[in-house]
Amino acid sequence: MFYTSFMIFCTVFTSIYVLTKIYYGSTCQSNTSRDVGLGILFGGISVLLLDYGTSALQPLAYMPFVLLVFVGARVPTYIAVSFVSAYLIAVAHPLSFLPLIAVLLYDLFQVRGRIQHSLLAHVLTLNGFGLLILLTMARYVDGSMRTSLTDSLQQMLLPVLFTTLSFLYLMSERQGRLVRLNAYQHLAERDTLTGLPNRYAWELQAERMAKQASVYHLLTLDLDQFKQVNDRYGHLNGDAVLEQFSMILEQNTRQADIVARMGGEEFSVLLTDLPTEQVWQIAERIRSEVEQHTFRLLDGSSIHVTTSIGLSSGKQDIPVQHSMELSDKALYQAKRSGRNLVRIASHLL
Repeated sequence: MFYTSFMIFCTVFTSIYVLTKIYYGSTCQSNTSRDVGLGILFGGISVLLLDYGTSALQPLAYMPFVLLVFVGARVPTYIAVSFVSAYLIAVAHPLSFLPLIAVLLYDLFQVRGRIQHSLLAHVLTLNGFGLLILLTMARYVDGSMRTSLTDSLQQMLLPVLFTTLSFLYLMSERQGRLVRLNAYQHLAERDTLTGLPNRYAWELQAERMAKQASVYHLLTLDLDQFKQVNDRYGHLNGDAVLEQFSMILEQNTRQADIVARMGGEEFSVLLTDLPTEQVWQIAERIRSEVEQHTFRLLDGSSIHVTTSIGLSSGKQDIPVQHSMELSDKALYQAKRSGRNLVRIASHLL
């Protein structure tokens, strides 16, 4: 008896571990095969606990359902419950369909969404849901069906402990995963040298901000003859210049604006809900500060560089990509006109 209980105990917690790795990880590429596999696995565990578990372990049969519901695995939950309902029909259980009805009601009222940010609410709701499943899946003991609420509550002590511990483990696993995902996303969307958003992040943020603003302006900036800086002083010193240049951009724009490094010595700035004249003044201030700034190199020496800037504008119905093409053309006009200039796209003149 001890050996059987120990094996079932190990099976339950091994399955919890498998659940976290499959559903929170990337060990299964196909969502369909993942959902079907999880549903069959956890449905089988419930049947195993119902058929072979001791009177103390049988109530653990509800754990697969609440854990699947917790992680939002809707399809596996229905597969698992249907699996158990089919088993109960096979053994002529009088409450065969109640587990499925209980899960449907739980999902219908979307309890999980309302308690998502409350640890205590999660624990109470999951175990309350487990009690409901336990009562509907009452088993025959000593020839008679156990229906006593007192007996059921006594049986719930061990499952409540297991479910609470499992929930806390799943919470820590999910929280760790969210932290890792946020870190990966930050790295994926940031330029490693300047810390500014990169081109990928720019495209995502700029399109969203442009659609929300009544009017927006774009600045496309390029450091003049920057290749000569790299050739003469080396790429490490060139990187130092780019870092200082990015700080000048951030200091002369609002926190709500987007400043991004598009690649190499090219940068972009998106400003929303400002008149063209004020945006031109900002661009001119940036150009002037760059011209006057003393750029420090790694050996302590200093150099001076300049920047050329193209300015364009757009509205909600104008794609950012189109406005970027216009600001690029304005930038090239500034380059051809002698560099260290701000040029406005022709549609604004």
